[in-house]
Amino acid sequence: VKHLSLNRNSIRDLDALAASLARSFPNLVFLSLLGNEICPIFSGDQAAYERYRHKISSVLPHLKILDSANVEKSGKKN
Repeated sequence: VKHLSLNRNSIRDLDALAASLARSFPNLVFLSLLGNEICPIFSGDQAAYERYRHKISSVLPHLKILDSANVEKSGKKN
């Protein structure tokens, strides 16, 4: 699997999800987690959003797109 959308699934534990994704889908290129509690994209807290993006991208080395935004190797969006 290289593309995965888990939008609006009531996901609350970022660390558990990151570990599970790394173990089950290490070659993901596209991932969308919009509408879950762990995705603070609309919270207005830019630091929380950057931490979230870094956590996910750090465990998925092939990830190119997270929540419809490009991912740099550092885990920050373009």
